[in-house]
Amino acid sequence: DYVANPVGPVRRAGGPGGEFPAGGSGPFDAASQYQSDYIPKAGGPAQRTVLPHEAPTGGAFAGESTYVADYPAKEAARAAPLGPGDFKRAATPLQSAPFDAATTYVTDYPPKAADRTVRTVPEPQPLAGGSFVAETTYGTDYLPNEAARTLPAAPRPTEREHLPFDGATTYHVDYPPKQGAPAARSVQPAPERSSTPFDG
Repeated sequence: DYVANPVGPVRRAGGPGGEFPAGGSGPFDAASQYQSDYIPKAGGPAQRTVLPHEAPTGGAFAGESTYVADYPAKEAARAAPLGPGDFKRAATPLQSAPFDAATTYVTDYPPKAADRTVRTVPEPQPLAGGSFVAETTYGTDYLPNEAARTLPAAPRPTEREHLPFDGATTYHVDYPPKQGAPAARSVQPAPERSSTPFDG
């Protein structure tokens, strides 16, 4: 379990008895390092130079913007909203002149007077007589070269040297077999079976 450690009362920092030394009777020097090292420079704020086109004209403000000066308001009467009774057939009779149904396409592109194209049927050509020559362009232009067939040269028999075959590979040279008796195989005895019936 948790055991509380004995701790004494906290004493204030200061002298041996915890008291602070008495303050001096002189005035408090509130001058910081910034105020003592950085003396303020004598000078006023910089005056902004006024450009000629920024100088005031001295006249009265007209209050007109570019939009008001260029686009004056139009004097027009306000249109009255139309009601259901305003949509009536005009009292003036329609003109009795015939309707001219000529469109721009008909006016600009008049039909051309030309004869109708007649489909022509080619005359039958008689077939050429004689036997069919089954020669292609390849067989006519690329004639085979008459040359004797080159037979492969048989290798000359070489005499074999009756020497023993050195079958030592790099593995057999670098890793010789270790000489040692084979390790005996440990056979664990079979566990004895309990004769107690299984209680499932």
